[in-house]
Amino acid sequence: MSSGENIIWLNGSLITASEAYISPLDRGVILGEGVFETMRAYGGKPFAVDRHWKRLLRSCEILGLPTPPRDDFTNALSQILSANTLLEARIRFTVTKGTDLTGDSLTMFCIASPAPVFGATERVVTVPWLRNEHSALSGAKSISYGENVIAQAYANKNKAGEALFFNTKGELCEGATTNIFIVKDEQVFTPPISSGCLAGVTRELVIELCHSNAIGISEITLTSQPLTDADEAFLTSSTREVQPISHLNGIPFPKSDGGISHRIAGLYRNILRHDCAL
Repeated sequence: MSSGENIIWLNGSLITASEAYISPLDRGVILGEGVFETMRAYGGKPFAVDRHWKRLLRSCEILGLPTPPRDDFTNALSQILSANTLLEARIRFTVTKGTDLTGDSLTMFCIASPAPVFGATERVVTVPWLRNEHSALSGAKSISYGENVIAQAYANKNKAGEALFFNTKGELCEGATTNIFIVKDEQVFTPPISSGCLAGVTRELVIELCHSNAIGISEITLTSQPLTDADEAFLTSSTREVQPISHLNGIPFPKSDGGISHRIAGLYRNILRHDCAL
């Protein structure tokens, strides 16, 4: 492990990526039966670990996976950062059913890479495919990610960095890898969990920040009209943090260069400075 090769954490052991082995019979490989969490590390410290752990447990419960040991989760996060000498990083912890159909055996692995760099704003497009808010996987951060990959490719083809989904009722739901917020008359709105969107960790933090800083916010059903009529909008995710949207389907938002989105982004960065000593 001294060659500079990326090191991963696999079932409690650190191993080089080229030496890592997961069975072709693993149900995560053949059926997509698994869940994951992606989080950000700042200065070598993973952020919002407890929140990510709780969501991982919810995802496991939805898919009927055994609960992974909490010590494995926390140890993997710290060990993977140290082994790869990473300070600013994106970490992914994945759990699959493994190959044992009757027992509680799990495959767990953790990978880390340098944190991605995003622009100050993002262009987004709406996609022609729908999120199924009644899906058995609704609310789970599942490794079955094919729909998101196709949507992201569509966005990239249309010169955008993120894709937005509506659900089967025609309601605004979420981005392929983000949650969506809109701002109208300095009031913030975001789709409720019942829309089929993932309960994002950053989404949760932003809602709390708005409440604690006297910024009006509502979780309400949104159609395409409130989205196109919005003064501004922004995306949230653990890696993007709070990112204002500049264009929707090629059309700029009236206040894409400032406003509530930027204020909330600043409040979020203040949390990071406090919790991660940036």
